[in-house]
Amino acid sequence: MIKVVIDHLPAAARIAAVHIDGDHRDLRVDACRGLALWFIFIDHIPDNALTWLTLRNYGFSDTAEVFVLVSGYTCMLAYGGALREQGWSTTVTRALRRFARWREATPEPRSMSWSA
Repeated sequence: MIKVVIDHLPAAARIAAVHIDGDHRDLRVDACRGLALWFIFIDHIPDNALTWLTLRNYGFSDTAEVFVLVSGYTCMLAYGGALREQGWSTTVTRALRRFARWREATPEPRSMSWSA
């Protein structure tokens, strides 16, 4: 299902890349995103005893940054192969098409508008 491939580069530049066959999801990434979302939720509850578990108490940032990092990694997994094989224009077109489908399916809040 998942195999690690070493690119054919000079020895100093060999980097292992994870390739996922077909439509299989990497559950480790989903678990990290889910945990980050739970931590964000816990941080938004006032006077909560579980906040000592979250990252905002132990560093300069909170779990939102972890969520953004893992989401970027997920985008790399989703679009990285297409970028290598088909180029920038096809990859950007696919991403914009996906955004347009999301925008059509998402109801617009009354207080916000996309137009000026």
